[in-house]
Amino acid sequence: GFLIVNVVTNGTFPIDLPEADLILLSLDGDPERHNIIRGETYDKIMETILTLHTGELVILALGPTATVLAADLADAGIQALDIGHLDIEYEWFLNHATTKEAIVGKFTNESVAGRSFTECNDDEYLSQIIARIQ
Repeated sequence: GFLIVNVVTNGTFPIDLPEADLILLSLDGDPERHNIIRGETYDKIMETILTLHTGELVILALGPTATVLAADLADAGIQALDIGHLDIEYEWFLNHATTKEAIVGKFTNESVAGRSFTECNDDEYLSQIIARIQ
């Protein structure tokens, strides 16, 4: 099969991983709201993307922050694509869902039952985390 290096982070710590094929960022709202929730990290996230960017497309799935971040990246000459809730829609497709149901292991704001977090106990998944952002 094909091997892909995928990094998922909230971008608050620099990651020196030039072999990453895909880096996904998780953010909370516009820069002001994000900073209220996560501390003063929006600028760190921009710096991380600018440092790690290798000329490829940046894919964003970040809620309301994606729109602002995509504009900031465009101002920096970086092309970004906001895929919105495509990951959740794809999970529903795979599950043959007929309603907006909770997706186990993901915050699913479209479903009341999906608006809580549970601890992940998947050893394979956990072994792939290269940095924890606190």
